[in-house]
Amino acid sequence: VYPLLYKIGINTPLKKVTLGGLIAASSFVCAAVIQYTIIGQTFTISSNEGQLRIYNNFDCNVSITSSLVGNFNIEQLDVVHINYNSTVFNETDVLSIDLHPMCELKMNTLKQHVFIDKGKVSSYFLTSKIDNEIELKHLNELNKLKSGNSNLRILHDNFFSQRITLKNTNNKVSEISFSLSTNQDQNYELPVGTYDIYMNNESILKNVDFLPVSINDLLFHHDYNQTNAKLITLEKGKYIHILWQTPQIILITIAEVMFVVTLLEFSFTQAPLSMKSFLSAANLCTTAFGNLLIVFISKMGQFENQGHEFLFYALLMVLDMIIFMLMSTKYKYKCIISKYPMNRMNNHL
Repeated sequence: VYPLLYKIGINTPLKKVTLGGLIAASSFVCAAVIQYTIIGQTFTISSNEGQLRIYNNFDCNVSITSSLVGNFNIEQLDVVHINYNSTVFNETDVLSIDLHPMCELKMNTLKQHVFIDKGKVSSYFLTSKIDNEIELKHLNELNKLKSGNSNLRILHDNFFSQRITLKNTNNKVSEISFSLSTNQDQNYELPVGTYDIYMNNESILKNVDFLPVSINDLLFHHDYNQTNAKLITLEKGKYIHILWQTPQIILITIAEVMFVVTLLEFSFTQAPLSMKSFLSAANLCTTAFGNLLIVFISKMGQFENQGHEFLFYALLMVLDMIIFMLMSTKYKYKCIISKYPMNRMNNHL
């Protein structure tokens, strides 16, 4: 590699370090590309539109009449997406909700105002109260998890004391359990895989796939000792082969070798005798400081998408190498003279 570098003008230690830094930045770019591939496309709404998302948690069909956009039907345990072309920041709509007579409630109709935020999704959950009356609750929005795991929210009606268990079909020992609470807007981080879902040790759903970086709503409806459930996946990522990580591993390995070897060479050839160990220790400290910087940035949580974070690291590395290159342009290298004459070394050999 070094003879090739000499041919393109990379013939000094500081130039090699600069090139190593740029190669390290390119490895972060490769990592960002892989992350974007895994995450897939994220659902977005244009700035002049709003969307209303309504979940039907009943085991019967629901018809909805909007004062602004017309009529819609929702199947049992399903969701409907209603788009609005909004000209104001917050739009208010009046919904008339009618349940099919199959739903045996005290009242099968509801009229309620809903709010649509411009450029956002407004989610509502249609369920029943304890006294069998219709209720339309507002929900918070779920985001894709930075860790790459699935984001799961459980939407249920009035059985608060039930216990939900998810058993991984590929690992019978692995299972996740949690009890339902009155808070219907609580989400859970779930490792990627295929699960069987149980309620109080009773099988509800089989072979449910939770994909990478997916957003999932699990709807439960309990009626007359019968429980129905359905998983709704709003956004999902992709599986990729592990060999796609090969380019970034090769690049970061090359960059690390050029850093370590070249900086050691520079420390022991250019530094004064009393400063060689100090300069080597300073190089190690800069590595430790860089690791701490990554930890702090990750914990701050400024980037919801880890691909953005990788690109930020690449940009920092490029800026760092530009500053390093400008500082090193006027450096004059110390001439290295061997202690032993050439003829004496040849005789010794």
